[in-house]
Amino acid sequence: MASTRAYDIVLFGATGFTGKFATEYLLRSGPMNVKFAIAGRSRAKLEAVRTDIAATLTGERAERAKNIPILIADSNDQESLDAVAASTKVILTTVGPFLQYGKPLADACIRFRTDYIDSTGETPYIKNLIDAYEDEAIANNVRIVPSCGFDSLPSDLGTLMMANHFAKKGKKLASVRAVVVKMKGGISGGTIHSAAHMIETTPLTTLVNSDNAYALNSKDDPATRPPASPVLFQYNKDVSRYELLWPMESGNAAYVRRSWGLLGRNYGAQFRYSESLGIFGSVIPAVFALFGTLGMLLSIVFPPTRYVVKKIFPQGQGPSPEMLKNGCVEMKFVATSEDGEKAVGVIKSHIDIGYVGTGLMLAEAAMCLALDDAVFAKAREEDVGVFGVKKGGILTAATAMSFVLVERLKKAGMEFYVEQ
Repeated sequence: MASTRAYDIVLFGATGFTGKFATEYLLRSGPMNVKFAIAGRSRAKLEAVRTDIAATLTGERAERAKNIPILIADSNDQESLDAVAASTKVILTTVGPFLQYGKPLADACIRFRTDYIDSTGETPYIKNLIDAYEDEAIANNVRIVPSCGFDSLPSDLGTLMMANHFAKKGKKLASVRAVVVKMKGGISGGTIHSAAHMIETTPLTTLVNSDNAYALNSKDDPATRPPASPVLFQYNKDVSRYELLWPMESGNAAYVRRSWGLLGRNYGAQFRYSESLGIFGSVIPAVFALFGTLGMLLSIVFPPTRYVVKKIFPQGQGPSPEMLKNGCVEMKFVATSEDGEKAVGVIKSHIDIGYVGTGLMLAEAAMCLALDDAVFAKAREEDVGVFGVKKGGILTAATAMSFVLVERLKKAGMEFYVEQ
């Protein structure tokens, strides 16, 4: 990739709910020498974001925020997207629904050999990228890395951590059950509208296929065995919690299995992955939560209730500042090796994971691709783990950035560890 580009990172979608958090994180915590710009359709709105963030900073960082370059681009204007892609090493985009707006920017990034990070949780969109661009991205050594927020980065890196843990002991991984054991936060209108748009515009057969456990496998990596069954309701003695259906399980599981496939299935030939929500230690609250989860899912599926939900949660709005301030998440990864040994990995975020934390993860992923080329080039096991990283393709957080990104996230305040 050319080193003479005007920018290291361009953030497309800085005026959106998640985009604002990613922009603020880059300006507050990113190195001062990172060449950074924000992009979107409305100069006035971008200037307002720039001003608002500058008001929360002091000194050089405040001055830098006031003068951050603004680029005008529109998802419906390919020429403008091409210009942005050609100007930077890395694009970070939060502009969704991605099925509606994402593909033209990804196309520009592949043609101009610009690395790409996004916040999508839309499995059909990732499947579209794989089908359309996988071979070209590999040939161009372009790293296209979707789903680097709460969808699906913790699931992916937590599983990598457990596979690496056993691999260093000379063992293969048989299964991982990821359990969300603690979570506080809320949901944004953008998340609701992305889910609604996916249901409204995607053919039923495509939705069914994308719910397949191996939906994101490459064409030369077909499914060879049944996946782990999804959890509906049961007690998990490994985490001492009642666990129940977790709506993010389907997309996250397909993403994790893509990492397993891209890494040559070297986690273990028999590897299985599943997820659940396990925040309750007693049965009655867990039962109520199960019915609440099912009700929420059904409200998005049926048009009349979906219309009401979209009105309640307009795009651009999200959880209150108080909810964001008190947000947190803890996930446990119960891993079993092929010879029956168990280990439990932990990921913790002490801030809201869905939006503030997603902004942090997206920003650190973008900086990882933009700034850590020398580390990737050395490919030392202590940096990239036992399984290494890929140089190009429609990748995942684990296969593109591995433990280089894990270390960044740990320095940013997240916790990743295997319980002793």
